[in-house]
Amino acid sequence: MNKDEQKFSAWLRRKLPGHVARIESCIGAGIPDISWSHPIYGEHWIETKIITHGVILDKEQYAWGMRRQKCGGSVMIIAIHKNINMIKVFKFPIKVSGGSSRFLRVISRPDAEFLRSKFNLVYLSGS
Repeated sequence: MNKDEQKFSAWLRRKLPGHVARIESCIGAGIPDISWSHPIYGEHWIETKIITHGVILDKEQYAWGMRRQKCGGSVMIIAIHKNINMIKVFKFPIKVSGGSSRFLRVISRPDAEFLRSKFNLVYLSGS
């Protein structure tokens, strides 16, 4: 996780009510950055990203998210385009391209978009 991603992840964790845990995993490849649980909004796994040349995932991150979603878990990517402060939310299952490399580009349309100043938790309650 680079410095910009760390700052965005810290900002997002401050915005999320309930139990929020930052995940640092050297055991399981692909585990998202944040585990979030709330009595109203439910339980979610969140991968944070900075958008530079699209939203890019490691193959392990994609595989983990797809497996968890297939088992009923809520997994999402919350990414920010820092130059315009636009936040995009992608809920798994997602579509990706670039299968021949270690990295995959998300090609799904975002499920939601917000200006950073208008970030809306109500959207996240719908699993």
